[in-house]
Amino acid sequence: MSKRSDALRNEQHILTTAQTLFNAATVEKVSMKKIAETAQIGTGTLYRHFSNKSDICSTLLAHEVTQMFARIDRYQQKVDDPHEQLRFIFLSLIKLMEDNVNLLKEIERTDKQKRVMMQTPFYVKLKEEVMACVTQLNIVKDPDFLSDMLINSFSADVFEYQHYVKGIPSEQFVDRILKIFIRGVQS
Repeated sequence: MSKRSDALRNEQHILTTAQTLFNAATVEKVSMKKIAETAQIGTGTLYRHFSNKSDICSTLLAHEVTQMFARIDRYQQKVDDPHEQLRFIFLSLIKLMEDNVNLLKEIERTDKQKRVMMQTPFYVKLKEEVMACVTQLNIVKDPDFLSDMLINSFSADVFEYQHYVKGIPSEQFVDRILKIFIRGVQS
C-alpha cells in the first residue's frame, strides 16, 4: 500500500527540515526532538516516519546511493579488468563519503549499536559488487571474508581520520587499501 499524500508531504517536510538542521550543525548535535520542533510536528508523527536519525540519514542518502550503483554498473559494462572495477567501486564510495561523511557516521554509529551494519541493503549491494571482483581475481579461497574486511577498511571513521586528519588524498587512500588487500595477497 502506498503512503497517503499528506503522509508523503510530512515525510518530505521532515527530510527537508532535518537536512537544513544537519547542514547548520553536525548530525550528532541534532536531536529527534529538535527535528520535530523545527518541523512543527509532534514527536509521534516524526517517529511514525523515522525510528531514529539513522533512518533519516539513510533516506537522505538513498538517491545518491542509487546513482552511485548506476555509475558502477555503467563502468563495469565498459571496463573488464576486475582491478580497475574494484578501484572504481571504492573511488565511488569515497566520493559518496566525502559528500556525506556526517550522515554516514550517524548510520554507522547507530548500526554498530544494533550490530546490523552488514545487513543493510547498502552494505549487501556494495558487498555483491566487491565480491564479484574479488571472486573474478581468484586470489583467495574465501572471497566473502576478504570482501568484508576490504569494505570495512572504508568505514567513515577510518576514512575521516586518514583523509582529513592525516591528509591522505582520496585516490591514494583507495590505492593503499587495495595494495594491502588485493596486490598484497597476490604477491
